[in-house]
Amino acid sequence: MAIIHALQVSPRAPWRDVGAAVGLSAETAARRWDALRRDGLAWIAPAPGPRYLAEGASAFVFASMSGSPDQVLDRLVAAPAFGTVSLVAGSSTLLADCFAADHHELAESLTTTFAHVSGVEDRDVLLVTKLYRQSVEWREDALDPRQVRSLTSGRGEGSVYSPDSVDASIVRALAADGRAAWADLADAVGISPQTARRRTDRLVESGLLSFRCDASDRDAHPGQHEATLVLDVPPSRLDAVGQQCAALPECRVSAQVFGSGNLLVTLRVRELLRMALVEEAIERSAPGARVTSRHTVLRPVKRMGRLLSPDGRAAGFVALPFWSREGQS
Repeated sequence: MAIIHALQVSPRAPWRDVGAAVGLSAETAARRWDALRRDGLAWIAPAPGPRYLAEGASAFVFASMSGSPDQVLDRLVAAPAFGTVSLVAGSSTLLADCFAADHHELAESLTTTFAHVSGVEDRDVLLVTKLYRQSVEWREDALDPRQVRSLTSGRGEGSVYSPDSVDASIVRALAADGRAAWADLADAVGISPQTARRRTDRLVESGLLSFRCDASDRDAHPGQHEATLVLDVPPSRLDAVGQQCAALPECRVSAQVFGSGNLLVTLRVRELLRMALVEEAIERSAPGARVTSRHTVLRPVKRMGRLLSPDGRAAGFVALPFWSREGQS
């Protein structure tokens, strides 16, 4: 868990730095990570950065289905645009995150993926307009502050940069292994290792790309729950409440959205009763705020492009489209 936490802080840090942070040799840290990755217990994948919305578009989709959800799940899992897919309990059956190069492609993905699929009774689409906290910012609680400070974060919000088709190819290649060596990445894309590193660094530094280290929930977080609230918050208090939720240690996502609500918050909690306390705190902070829907994950099926087996372990991947305009399925 300490290695996973270290790689959440700095996903592509050299093994000597990871080892020093967790009290292991570089060789032992690398060997342990290889075992975790080989068994599908943990993985690193590219993810949208803090400035992703400047170049792309994103939405959360809630769907209610009758009968077996298998047909809908099969289509969503195969579609590159749907990066994260989960079966949920609540007012909907399914929750998915959709990513696209622009709003036109987002509309195409949302329309064509669900076309001619029987059993979908209702859909609620929430367009993401602002991010207060992303899932890549969530951390395990395995390292102390000193250990965390010894690692450097891989996130950035620096100079403006417009990605091209080569960048899209690099991100697709990284989907297989977010820690792929520069030489291997260069071979996969057909560029030099120096170009692969320079372009990847530029994407991260510009805030368009992040790397996300994930672990199997069943193995790493037994007994915990991932719960999502969709809220309608008075506009004058929306930013304050979004930031308030983002500051919670359990928060994975806090996003301003446009749709049936204007704020979506996802937390990982040990007890679902914790959610009532979060709602109470929001109500005190923003009188008039109301929850429009509540959901908790029953089974994650796909997470940031990583396909998950029924026991929650990595079992393949479908690269996210990012800026490549390949989101339709």
